[in-house]
Amino acid sequence: MAVNAVEPHTIEENCEVPVESSAAVLQHYGVVPATGLSDAAALERLKQFGENRIRKSKGQSALTIFTRQFQGTVVILLIVAASISYVSHEVIQAIGIISAVVINAVIGFFAEWKAKISLENLEALAGPTAQVLRGGNLREIAAQIVVPGDIVFLDAGARVPADLRLIDTTSLSIDESPMTGESVPVYKSVEADCESGNEAFLAWQGTLVVSGRGVGVVVATGEETRLGRLGKLLTTVEQQRTPLEVGLEGLGKQLTVLISVMCVLLMVIGIWHHENVWIMIQTSIALAVAAIPEGMPVVATLALAVGTQRMVKAKALIRQLSAVETLGCTTVICSDKTGTLTENQMTVTELVCLKRHLKISGNGYEPKGIISEHGKEISMTDATVMLETLRAAALCNDAKLENHGDVGWHVHGDPTEGALITAAGKAGLCKDELLRDFPRVAEICFDLTRKRMSTLHRDSDDKYHLYVKGSPEAVLTQINNLSDAERQWIKGKNEELAARGLRVLAVAKRIFDKQPDELTTETVEIDLEFLGLVGMSDRPRPEVAAAIENCKRAGIKVIMVTGDHPTTAGAIAGELGLIKAEAKGDPILTGAELSQMNSSELRLALRQANVLARVTPELKLAVVNGLQSDGEIVAMTGDGVNDAPALRQANIGIAMGGSGTALAREASSMVITDDNFATVVKAVRQGRIIYDNIRKSIAYLLTASVASVICVLGCVLFDLGLAFTPLQLLWLNLIMHVFPGLGIVLQRGSSSVMNRPPRDKDESLIGGKTRIQILIRSVLTSVTVLAVLKLHLLTGGAAIKLSTVGLAALSLVLLLQAWVWAAPDAGEPKNKKFRLNWPMIINTGISFALLMVAIYVPPMQVILQTSFLSATEMLMLVAVSFVPALISSFISSCTDGRLNAVFRQ
Repeated sequence: MAVNAVEPHTIEENCEVPVESSAAVLQHYGVVPATGLSDAAALERLKQFGENRIRKSKGQSALTIFTRQFQGTVVILLIVAASISYVSHEVIQAIGIISAVVINAVIGFFAEWKAKISLENLEALAGPTAQVLRGGNLREIAAQIVVPGDIVFLDAGARVPADLRLIDTTSLSIDESPMTGESVPVYKSVEADCESGNEAFLAWQGTLVVSGRGVGVVVATGEETRLGRLGKLLTTVEQQRTPLEVGLEGLGKQLTVLISVMCVLLMVIGIWHHENVWIMIQTSIALAVAAIPEGMPVVATLALAVGTQRMVKAKALIRQLSAVETLGCTTVICSDKTGTLTENQMTVTELVCLKRHLKISGNGYEPKGIISEHGKEISMTDATVMLETLRAAALCNDAKLENHGDVGWHVHGDPTEGALITAAGKAGLCKDELLRDFPRVAEICFDLTRKRMSTLHRDSDDKYHLYVKGSPEAVLTQINNLSDAERQWIKGKNEELAARGLRVLAVAKRIFDKQPDELTTETVEIDLEFLGLVGMSDRPRPEVAAAIENCKRAGIKVIMVTGDHPTTAGAIAGELGLIKAEAKGDPILTGAELSQMNSSELRLALRQANVLARVTPELKLAVVNGLQSDGEIVAMTGDGVNDAPALRQANIGIAMGGSGTALAREASSMVITDDNFATVVKAVRQGRIIYDNIRKSIAYLLTASVASVICVLGCVLFDLGLAFTPLQLLWLNLIMHVFPGLGIVLQRGSSSVMNRPPRDKDESLIGGKTRIQILIRSVLTSVTVLAVLKLHLLTGGAAIKLSTVGLAALSLVLLLQAWVWAAPDAGEPKNKKFRLNWPMIINTGISFALLMVAIYVPPMQVILQTSFLSATEMLMLVAVSFVPALISSFISSCTDGRLNAVFRQ
């Protein structure tokens, strides 16, 4: 009845919950822990607070994503050109232009559709069910109907279904790495320590119970949980436009202005020459078709798509095509530590016994390694105390080490305890065999007050061994077999290991002739015998140091962003070469320090910092914003829920596919499938190559377009008539231009791309030096073609063949100009071993074959208005086409160095 008297108690949704006191929380929610809420009260609160789920933001429809593909300036120009062609009854021409637009839109649509971000994975993290006390009965209910005030029971392996205020714990430890980034599970307690700000009395939705048991009262559900607030933060982040998108859009606007001016100029010239108005309209259409590089969006999109396939082979999955290009200009990589720079596996590396300091090699949980002293492997027969220490650590332990062929060695339970079992295995001690010889008969569970755990074991002589492990401070106070000098030596070693970022545990024992009558901390955890100190850490991945060095050489700054303690973060950063051992100029900034800075102070601090420790999810987002406001192109790597908002905000978000959470993968632009930071560097290299190739390809396409425009204008100025029909120019743009352009973007690139700094984000896609080259090569091309046309008429060539000669000459000259553009930049080292450029060979062959189809296949002759050319005529055109290519190459080799110097100033 008392419960029923309490339950009508109403809760104000905006009222602050006094979580520091468990009694106050229970009173606030009007719940008795022995019985929980009644079904009626739970239903009422479900109506008041809603379901325990994170509401999905309304995603973009397929139609919206598809429609967006038609918004670029170049695409709009193509649509306008198609419309004019259709109105002018040039239906085939209109269909050709629209085909180019649709092909580009389809490619872009499928890429974006796969990359669409949703928040559905947040619900999966909340857990499908929960153990809840309702009306005095323990029930398993759907996690989505858990309400504030529910009494929830937690066991090892359970996912916390909502934010809880713990009211009872037994050796409860929870893996909070997806929320905080810390690699070590957090032990929980009921008592609050307001002065230290410790939140050990709270359990967060979406975290995983590693060991022990607990009971808590729900204080927040749905979007009011910490996980829910992260989800809302993720939806407010706007995605950044990539430099390539900005560059293409700017180029499109410039082309719009240029085409408008040229069309007006052409009309003026035509009127001056007393040309027929309708002929001038047709010529203007031809000019517009010639000026618009229809292949540009197609080639750029296909280049990025091909780049994604190359990334897959390098174990990097691209979720957004634009990410390939963005990697090429990345200036800063903000990397999460746990699971990204490190293996996310605790490993024992140091063992300190009295007067001995031993090293233990090996990685991960595989019980394979060498125990050495002063660089020499020790003999097990000469290591009695060490063996006793490792035996105690393996027995005073609730974890289990297993080996499965598909996943390898892994731990069930606390990773710290798993590391101890692994270390014992390296000394030839198997936990299962030890338990057969020393079965456990009793235990005193770990708690935050004692900061130690004890287990009692019986041996074959019916003696009882008490093994104790815990924090050195907590264990050493119970030791009585140490002299003052020995105690000071041990404390010094503890400080030495801790200063290097290792987590240190002390191990002790006590032997009883018979089983103690009472097993309490006061009766048995006294007069202990010291065995040793065990130092462990989450080791860096072996290949990461070299990857970071590659980043430095490429002018890319790497910043470690972690929730771990500064000492731990600094130790790992030192091993990886992010900071120097005694680096005063490489500060380690903490989240507390960052939160006190204004935006300008934050930008200045981030210029100097290489390590950020104790960083919250909100601060990670602020760090990315601060770097971006300082002009940096930011790549953010991460694997936890807490990384998702920053992954979305970054210019490119890079999630870890193996250890990463589903939400982190959904919020990213790229997923590293092998969780290898070195793969990020490979992806950056590929991004630079793809951008270089896209730039060269677009430069070639613009060369082709400008040359075509000059040819059209030249034909009018020199009274050569309409030598090129609009359909012939469309054939050139869509077929003859696209394949050589594609050949350029498919090249493997130079090996030296990682030996230069990132390009400036404000650098024009087509810079001043490239524009000069485009102009020179366009003039050489068009002059050659116009000369061929004039010579054809002067030598009595048939007028009906004029457009065919022009089409063939322009196509052949441009095919060879594509090879000039495909050549390595000045200063790039030439490969010692000659390699055939197969992408260019194949695509040039396709283009040449299509030219033959246009000239010699009767149906195409009708459509394109072409005529048959003799073998002699074709051979002469091929020979002439080499002239502008050779001149272009010669001019480039003579002027590239000087042009580079000019445009660097």
